[in-house]
Amino acid sequence: MPWVLIRLLTTEMYVTNKRFIYKKGWIARKTEEVNVNRIEEANIRQSMLGRILGYGLVQIRGTGGSYIVLKKIAAPGKLQRMIYSAME
Repeated sequence: MPWVLIRLLTTEMYVTNKRFIYKKGWIARKTEEVNVNRIEEANIRQSMLGRILGYGLVQIRGTGGSYIVLKKIAAPGKLQRMIYSAME
């Protein structure tokens, strides 16, 4: 259970009008960034339990076939709307 709390506290996501930025990790840090104008689509996958509890997987596909996969993301629909809003 403490690992879940540490993961929540050490994960950051930002959607600006130019970039999507995802940072995770406490001691070892991983950062993924993609320009919003390079995003082609953002797909959501949710299990039945994920729908009930409000979490899911978000897969962001960029130009050139690149992917960013975000697992166990809270409110994936909200993140998807933010990405599409920034793309407009």
